[in-house]
Amino acid sequence: MVLSIMMFQQVYAQNYPKGYFRSPLDIPLYLSGSFGELRANHFHTGLDIKTQGVEGLKVYAVADGYVSRIRVSHYGYGLVMYINHPNGYTSVYAHLSQFNTVLGKYVKDKQYELQTEEIDLDSLPEGKFPVKKGEVIALSGNSGSSGGPHLHFEIRETATEKALNPWLFGFDIKDDVRPTIHDIKIYPLSDKSVISGQGQEKTFLAKGSNGHYQLKDSVVKVRGEVGFAIHTIDLTTGSGNLCGVYEVELYMNDSLLWKQQMSCIDFSTNRYINAHMDYLEHRDDKSSYHKSFISGNNQLEIYPVKVNNGWVTIKAGERKKMKYVVKDIKGNLSQLNFTIESDSTLLKTEKAEPCKAPKSGEFGLFPIHWDHPNVIKFMDFEALIPIFGIYENQCVVVERLARRTNALSFTYKIGDPNKPMQDYMEIALPTDSIADSLRAFALAVYINGKGRISSEGGKWENGHLNFKTRSFGSYAVMLDTVAPVISPVNISEGKNTAALKELQWKVADNLSGVAQYSAFIDGKWILLHYNVKKGSLHLNLQEEKLESGSHRVEIVVKDERGNRATFACSFTR
Repeated sequence: MVLSIMMFQQVYAQNYPKGYFRSPLDIPLYLSGSFGELRANHFHTGLDIKTQGVEGLKVYAVADGYVSRIRVSHYGYGLVMYINHPNGYTSVYAHLSQFNTVLGKYVKDKQYELQTEEIDLDSLPEGKFPVKKGEVIALSGNSGSSGGPHLHFEIRETATEKALNPWLFGFDIKDDVRPTIHDIKIYPLSDKSVISGQGQEKTFLAKGSNGHYQLKDSVVKVRGEVGFAIHTIDLTTGSGNLCGVYEVELYMNDSLLWKQQMSCIDFSTNRYINAHMDYLEHRDDKSSYHKSFISGNNQLEIYPVKVNNGWVTIKAGERKKMKYVVKDIKGNLSQLNFTIESDSTLLKTEKAEPCKAPKSGEFGLFPIHWDHPNVIKFMDFEALIPIFGIYENQCVVVERLARRTNALSFTYKIGDPNKPMQDYMEIALPTDSIADSLRAFALAVYINGKGRISSEGGKWENGHLNFKTRSFGSYAVMLDTVAPVISPVNISEGKNTAALKELQWKVADNLSGVAQYSAFIDGKWILLHYNVKKGSLHLNLQEEKLESGSHRVEIVVKDERGNRATFACSFTR
């Protein structure tokens, strides 16, 4: 244990160069999101810097270096740029609205060469696009999966691509606000554990302010093996946005039992956040509970101290002082003190059953384990869950439910939708006989608790629809033979477009989703921009510099199953 702590300290206690990097913006830095903040299925890997509610602010290279990667995507980071620096770090600038003139022309030329809007230009050579510290490289925006105008900024280790907390590099961001502690949760870690007279998890509210907290129940009664979690958030000066904390420490009788530290995040293990946080609390209420124990499959490397994996054992007659210490990266500190003592409640002992059967219907019961592959077969339904694909041992129930209207299979429900998955499971759904001409249009659909469906894609083969998913829940097979719908917004047959800067269309698809789109003017491919959030296509007439006179535009849209829609008309310029 001592060796592992020393190794962690050697990795994360390095001296990060302060003053080497300048600010990526020329306005005061206020945050709407912090490094290590809890998000759906991932820790936030950078700083979300406010851009005063607008797009188009100048974004600057934070140090000398060269552009190593540029990507244009409808999702995720949207328009993003990566700059490698000679000191071994890479800076990342995401959700941009546009690149500078030189980079923008290069990207556009590549888009025309490859005839695609979405593009990933990685491994750019060092000498192609050198940049100087303070050079304008782009304008801020709201592209990709951004929920509002801001700059997402990261610093990574170039060699490993691990994300580092940018705050470690001395950026001028004011923060004199202590973290807030709302409550703690205690979890039973064996079938003999007792928490306040019950054998189930329980929440205990905190009271206090300005860094000093205690539980409303001054003494908590527990027995057996238990684990703790703390519900805590942080704020920064001048911003009302909730941020994540930097360090959480748990002490027992003044001895450090557990420590987490948000200095570095490995993208390859980032999804293990679902084992770190209380998944349902975050999914349903956006509450940030940090677990201070490991149970099952959790491969995160953010715990420099984890004595006995954070498990606490209370025997009859024992009493222990507990203390949580929560810090932000500026050293603002909050503390919660409480006491636990042995609970003498005798619970009715019942034989634990690994699987509980549904009350009726056709079903199969399958105990599965996180530390080896699991093969599930029920009737003609098959599923494979890989090793480390789940976070804890559990019972998976597979049910064959009623057939949906227009479905090509029964609905099969596998597992509990409230339990997250780490890796993809492979599912083979048995289907009706499908004519050769229709097999390419068959796809799996996910059916949520309200009966709404969404596409999972997949491929028909040997009487099954094979697909991959990272969600337990209900699935069926349907056909998608309906083409997308293209609706013109500001263009019609014969229209004079001299006063228009762009042409616009709305586009929608009934099931599998828009997969491809193209525009042609007078038979020549033209760059088309797809705004996924608004479901709209945009053709920039000013960029194309069309000659005066009559032209013909054609729009082609395909969904993921290959159904094709077209729109065409003539216009003048």
